[in-house]
Amino acid sequence: MMWKFSLRTVMVLLCCVAAPAYANLIDNGTFAAGLSGWNYSGDVRVGIASSDTPGMDGAYALLGADPARNGSSSLSQKFSILGLSEIEVSFDWFFRYTDRAPLASDTFAALLWESGVGLPPVITYEMLEAKSVDYTVDRRGIVSGHFHDIYDLGTWFPLVGGITFTLLESPSIGTLISSAGVDNVSVAVPVPEPSALVVMGSVILGLSVRRWVHRKG
Repeated sequence: MMWKFSLRTVMVLLCCVAAPAYANLIDNGTFAAGLSGWNYSGDVRVGIASSDTPGMDGAYALLGADPARNGSSSLSQKFSILGLSEIEVSFDWFFRYTDRAPLASDTFAALLWESGVGLPPVITYEMLEAKSVDYTVDRRGIVSGHFHDIYDLGTWFPLVGGITFTLLESPSIGTLISSAGVDNVSVAVPVPEPSALVVMGSVILGLSVRRWVHRKG
């Protein structure tokens, strides 16, 4: 009985070690539930992925699709950072960049903020290019990629943070419009692997085997 219990214990411990948990602080980051959980303003809606929306998977957030509307469109969500030392931010994105008028080009960016205090870290378009895996520009001029970066929260106010995506469309002539898509948004807190459990599991397994061998002898 002792052998069975110990083996079961070891199996549970090994499963815990082999599969560390990752907590996503974002609610509905895949937009499967529409825009639920998000605050938004301007021209924001849910789109469905197609060949014209590289990097998107199923439902996604679409900013700036109406050719009759210009101005600012934004999508944001708050999350708790209480007790955290760092966060890992990732998301898929595309930018259909058509209005490039001098001094009035359309812009797409993301930013992190903390309780509305201080200057937020802005994820500029240049940072999207530099920090994105699989960054591509297709034959239609649509740019896309998978953004990923880690942010130290040592100087943040340790209560509430947030992430915002914004598209600014300058007034244009004719049908020059820009749009942006966001999907699979994650603000994750990796849970450290409990290495102590590895040692504990090894000790329990060794003692159990030794006890079993002693009994057999």
